[in-house]
Amino acid sequence: MTTEQQFLDAIHAEPDDHALVGVFGDWLEEQGDNRAELVRRIADHRAGVSRLSTDDLLNGPWQAWLSPLRAFGEVHVACTGLFQLTHPRCRRASLPQAPAAVPAASWVSECSVWLIEELAELRTRCPNLAGRVWLDCPTYEDAFRIASSPLSASLYSVDLTAYGTTAGRVEALARSEHLAELRRLSLRGNGIGDQGARSLGNATSLTNLQHLAVWGGGFSAAGAVSLAGRPHFARLTSLKLGGNRVGAEGTQALADSAHLSNLGTLNLCYNGIGVRGARALAESPFLRRLEDLDLRGNRIGDRGAELLAASAHLLGNLRYLHLRSNGIGDRGAEALALSPHLSNLRSLTLGPKKVGSRVGGLLRKRFPHVSC
Repeated sequence: MTTEQQFLDAIHAEPDDHALVGVFGDWLEEQGDNRAELVRRIADHRAGVSRLSTDDLLNGPWQAWLSPLRAFGEVHVACTGLFQLTHPRCRRASLPQAPAAVPAASWVSECSVWLIEELAELRTRCPNLAGRVWLDCPTYEDAFRIASSPLSASLYSVDLTAYGTTAGRVEALARSEHLAELRRLSLRGNGIGDQGARSLGNATSLTNLQHLAVWGGGFSAAGAVSLAGRPHFARLTSLKLGGNRVGAEGTQALADSAHLSNLGTLNLCYNGIGVRGARALAESPFLRRLEDLDLRGNRIGDRGAELLAASAHLLGNLRYLHLRSNGIGDRGAEALALSPHLSNLRSLTLGPKKVGSRVGGLLRKRFPHVSC
C-alpha cells in the first residue's frame, strides 16, 4: 500500500487487524507525518499494550486536525479500526457549525446516531465518512423513519432493545428496501411473537445480516422454523434467541438448517429444548463452526450433557460452553471432563447442582476456567 486512502480502506475492511494499524503508523512516520505517533498509540490501545484516553486524543499535536471532527460529536478511540464518533444526544442545537468536509472523518471506524436528522447531518458534514454507522433508537417511530429513508443504506447496526416493537412494527421494518448493508439487528426484549419472527424470515433485504438478537421475543418453535429456513440468513455468524419458547422442535429446525452453517455464536438459553433439543444440536452436520454455545436453563440433564460431549463436529471449535441450570450431575459432568472433542474449550459453566469431589477434580484439571 502506497497511499493513506489505501491504508484506510484496508483498515475499514479488516477492523480487527491490530497489526495493520501499526503498519499504517510506520508508513506515516516514513512520510514525515506527525500523526504517526497517534496511530501507533491507537494500535497499542487496541492490542491492550497501553491505554489511550480521550484527553490524549484532544491534547496531542494532532488536535487541530481533529477539531473539525469534534465539532460534530464526541471522539473516542474505537474498539476496532481507528476513531469512534458519538453524536451528543439532546445537544444538537448547541453544536457549532462544522465545515462541510472534515478530513479526519475518513479515519472514523464507528459512529453512533439517534435520529434521522442526526444521520442526515452526519452525511452532510462528513461526506467522506467511511465508518460503520450504529443506530440506537429511542423509539420505534424514529427507527421506522430511518429504515424507510434512503439514508439508512449506510446503517451497519440497528438496536431496538426493549422498545415495545410489536409484530406489526417488525413487519414494517422488514419491508424496508434500504437495509441491504445492515450487519447487526437487535430486537431483544420485544414481544414480536411467531408473526414477527416470520416477518424477519421474509425480509429478503437483510441479505448481509451477520448478527441477529431476538431475546425474549415470545415466539415458539414456529418462529424458529421461520428463521431457520431462510437462505438470506446464510451470512449470520451470531444468532441469539434466548428466553423464547423454541423447544426441541424449533431447535431441530435450527440444527437442520444448512443456511446457518456460518454460525460462530448460538444462544438458546431458557428455551426448554430438553434432551431432544440437545440431541438435535449434537447430531447437526451444520454447526461445525460454533465457538460459543449457550444452553443455560434448558433441562437437558445428564443425558443431554453426554450427547453433547460425544459430538465431534459440534464441539471441535467450541471455546465457550454455558450449561448452567440444566440439572447436570456427576454423570454428565464426567462425560464433559473426559470428552476428546473439547480441546479448544476455554470456559465451561455448570451448576448450581453440585458435583462430587472426584468429578470436580476432573473438570478443574481439564478446564482451568470451569465454574461448577
